Amino acid sequence: MLPTLQRPLPITISAEVELVSLATASAMTGLHADRVLERLDGEWPWAWDLTARHGRREIRIWRRMVQDPGSVRGWSTAEVVTAVIGTQTGDVRGAYLETRWGFSGQHFLRLMRQGLVAGRKQGHTRWLDRQSLGRWMEQRLMR
Repeated sequence: MLPTLQRPLPITISAEVELVSLATASAMTGLHADRVLERLDGEWPWAWDLTARHGRREIRIWRRMVQDPGSVRGWSTAEVVTAVIGTQTGDVRGAYLETRWGFSGQHFLRLMRQGLVAGRKQGHTRWLDRQSLGRWMEQRLMR
């Protein structure tokens, strides 16, 4: 039996999206998901396990690193976390991060209820505390 060859898919990821799933990174690179995970152990340092307690495993990988690993070499953790969260000041609107990270609003709600990320709900809008979010991301970095 011949091995199945994978090749990168010609997909366009919006510049607004900062984190991609393991499956998306696999499609972008043409690598099997196991090979992508192997790269996270060394070559690709910017990936997070953003799973809520008792939830489905949610690995997110920095899109910029997948597209051009050389362009982000030498970045500090603080610089990457700022790039991934966004540069606006103050609390971060949940819907904004849903787009940037590919999460549902329910995922952020679970994180808040479990005390993993501080935030508040104002009307129908969920706001996440920027400092809490940054600390949580630094803790969940897969290195």
